[in-house]
Amino acid sequence: MRIIYLSTLLTFMSFICYSQDNSFFTCPVTNSDGKLLSNPFAGGLDAPQFNQTDFDDDGDKDLIVFDRPGDVFSVFLYEDGEYNYEYNLHVHFDSLRNWVRLVDYNNDGIKDIFTSPSRTVLDGVEVWTGKRNGNVINYELFKFDLPRGNVLQHPWNQSTTPVYVSAGDIPAVDDVDGDGDMDILAFDPGGSYVTFYKNYALERGLGLDTFDMEYEDDCFGRFYEDSFSQEITLSQNPNECAAGLVGDIDSETRNLHAGSTVTSFDVDNDNDLDLLIGDLTNYNLVFLENGGTQEDAWMTDKDEKFPSYDFPSEMPIFLGSYILDIDQDGVDDLVVAPSQDNTNANIDNTWYYKNTAEDGTFDFSFQKRDFIGETMLDFGSFSSPDFVDVNQDGLLDIVVGTSGMFVLGGTSELRIKYLRNIGTLENPAFQMEDEDWLGFSQFKDISSKPSPSFGDLDSDGDIDLLVGDNKGFFYFFENIAGPGNPFEFANPVYEYQDIKVGTNVRADIIDLNEDGLMDLVIGEQNNNGNPDMRGSLNYLQNLGSVGNPIFEPNIVVAPNTPILGAVNVQQEFISSRPSASPRLIKNGDDFLLLVGNDAGRLKMYNQISGNLDGEFNLVDDDFLNLRQGKRSVPALADIDNDGYWEIMVGNFRGGLAMFNTEIEVNLMSDVVDAPLKKFINIYPNPVSGYLRVSSELEIEKLTIYDVSGKLLKEINQPNDKISVSDLPSGMFVISFYTNDGVISEKIIVQ
Repeated sequence: MRIIYLSTLLTFMSFICYSQDNSFFTCPVTNSDGKLLSNPFAGGLDAPQFNQTDFDDDGDKDLIVFDRPGDVFSVFLYEDGEYNYEYNLHVHFDSLRNWVRLVDYNNDGIKDIFTSPSRTVLDGVEVWTGKRNGNVINYELFKFDLPRGNVLQHPWNQSTTPVYVSAGDIPAVDDVDGDGDMDILAFDPGGSYVTFYKNYALERGLGLDTFDMEYEDDCFGRFYEDSFSQEITLSQNPNECAAGLVGDIDSETRNLHAGSTVTSFDVDNDNDLDLLIGDLTNYNLVFLENGGTQEDAWMTDKDEKFPSYDFPSEMPIFLGSYILDIDQDGVDDLVVAPSQDNTNANIDNTWYYKNTAEDGTFDFSFQKRDFIGETMLDFGSFSSPDFVDVNQDGLLDIVVGTSGMFVLGGTSELRIKYLRNIGTLENPAFQMEDEDWLGFSQFKDISSKPSPSFGDLDSDGDIDLLVGDNKGFFYFFENIAGPGNPFEFANPVYEYQDIKVGTNVRADIIDLNEDGLMDLVIGEQNNNGNPDMRGSLNYLQNLGSVGNPIFEPNIVVAPNTPILGAVNVQQEFISSRPSASPRLIKNGDDFLLLVGNDAGRLKMYNQISGNLDGEFNLVDDDFLNLRQGKRSVPALADIDNDGYWEIMVGNFRGGLAMFNTEIEVNLMSDVVDAPLKKFINIYPNPVSGYLRVSSELEIEKLTIYDVSGKLLKEINQPNDKISVSDLPSGMFVISFYTNDGVISEKIIVQ
């Protein structure tokens, strides 16, 4: 049994951050138009499917969004005229696959879930029964005492076979014949004819709490969809299929074309079901009007660009349609969105049509292109975030690499987005400052999937930028502004130092061997084509000197290593294209490593320091139980200055999510001998200008880290007067390395 736990939605307040249970974190975000987003960290939408049900039992219809890329189930509670994202309602339910329809099959007032099987049968129908218990909804898999597993089945040749619904399709689940129980309408394996699977549960006296399916009609509505295109041919005879008699079908030809969505509704209130059809090759919806009866459907008219009488839905590609009451006025409306999870419209891709009819019929009027998507950060497809203080005002900003909006012809408008922190140390708030930061879109014909990472790569005291791409190369942006100044970058260097360890790379800039030089830990999708090392981490040690970083590009040449810490996400998660996205933070005398992967999970490791040739310790193989879709990309910072790390996660769907963690910020190395602290004194604290150091110990070097874990200063043989004028305001950790141990203290720069 899967259980979904409900919790109270907290009120969104301008410039106030808050956390939900299960660690979800949000704060105010305004877009480039100055609009405050009500659901900024809801994760984005790529190929969303829409349903409604009263999840929180308050009498309103809440919105259920299932996004096919990564099978993400999200709930938006309706409150005071708005839909508000409630993370807690979906994190415990990860058995859904490919498509979801919510229908109350047993008439108990709780909508149940019909979905693609998560287990034995690839193309079929699985049912999850919903039960309410106070503020808790339980969803339990409906189990069939039949030989083909827990999927809807029907008799066939003295046996049973699953009700066929292609994993790539979306069927209609409806009372097709008006007898009171739920039936299925779905395209056949060839994608040319709609099959009617009739439920005989009531006719045979079995009741609504079970199913008794029959293969009733293999040419529902008597129409035919072409095997090579979206063209639909209507039959001139209610007793014959459009392409000939039922059964007179070339099975080899039928298998050439497949991929369709089916939505049933009674458009003219004449007690029979009409259809909306989306097709794998079509940018439009096709409406089919039923000129027959409830018992004998016969499609006699069509609108190939529905609704042609208003503003036809048209976007790439393979559209799904959803009849639901968006504005809660008691009349069902229409939402249209792409159903394919690649090469589809990924921005402005949720078209909302209001039903203006008041007589039980449907008359759709176009309202907007970005229903619900307009309330969140959604950059198209693929998002890779990092925290960094771009303008050096002491507040951490957000920088996001994204492949951006899909453009016809298969290209994308890649971007790097810059969101400036306009809040405070305790209450961050972000506004979109630059939609095309650094003019990175100029590289759209060269690269995709840009992954930015920040660190002082050349050890000159300011923060540089390294951007990985889909080909496996890096753009190096050297910061020439100098310490403490707003970032200013030199012209980027592409294919930086010929480093290419695989494809779809993301680097972390960190002094992993603690020799004073910044190294690279690179996650990738395909380690130079080696199938045994896909999804691994690569360590490139800095062989240069301060001001002159040098890396050996050949990953198998020592001291490099191609599978750092024996971390390989391919081994733990089923994925045809595993991708590793690392982020390391200093944790006392050790490091903590978080690795995102193509399956959308995060894994945590420790026992890293001094163990670069060994195997890291796996602390958690599903950190925070995240369910944000494919390709999780983590970034870490103490964004609200509460002493604990927050984590931001990017994903393939192009959005962001943010979470609290229970990991304390511990940038201070353990003191070998606690009484050592009495031998060192730093003042003033808080400080501006210069920090004075008085010590009876010989200090070999000092380091200063910011709250995102980035090394800002490293000084060998420091004197007793340390300049902090190049640091922005905020809290930092300063560590003194002596022959007797390491002494660390927090300082506040004003």
